[in-house]
Amino acid sequence: MEERYTEQTTMQEEHEEENDDFVDSCPPCFWSLLKYSLVLILFSFFLGVPFLMIYVGISYIHCEDMFAIWLLIGGVLCYIDLLILIVAKALKTPENQAIPYLAFFGILLIILIWWVFGFGRIFSGAMNREPVMDDPVCKWYLYTFPFWLCLSPFVIGIPILLICCCCLNRSK
Repeated sequence: MEERYTEQTTMQEEHEEENDDFVDSCPPCFWSLLKYSLVLILFSFFLGVPFLMIYVGISYIHCEDMFAIWLLIGGVLCYIDLLILIVAKALKTPENQAIPYLAFFGILLIILIWWVFGFGRIFSGAMNREPVMDDPVCKWYLYTFPFWLCLSPFVIGIPILLICCCCLNRSK
């Protein structure tokens, strides 16, 4: 039994060394470029997408679908949350620091509930019977846009998780 444990440990160490060689073979500028590209994508996403949500919500309210209001509420909540985060970063004193972060996470929870509502409405198939689906312009802005908006955490989140896994592995 002890021999089997020794063989498994040796194989695991060899695998870790091969993995370390792969990660170490990447130049440091690659990791910096990757990090700053990721920050740029996230920053532009969290500034641009709420603006589009507000714009689409206001412009296509005449389609009489609840997604117009849903987009307006989501855009406003995202900007409120971003503003609270900026205020939290500006308040560096320890006695004032907890309250803005609690407000930030509270609004973030409300955004999560908002997102789950939209995700459920789109992927349940309930929208397929709505009159808004007959108008191609309304369908584009009040179905296709929210569809990709609801998928964006997965489209953005999975690559971020993969990058974080590589970075965590690199730091060992």
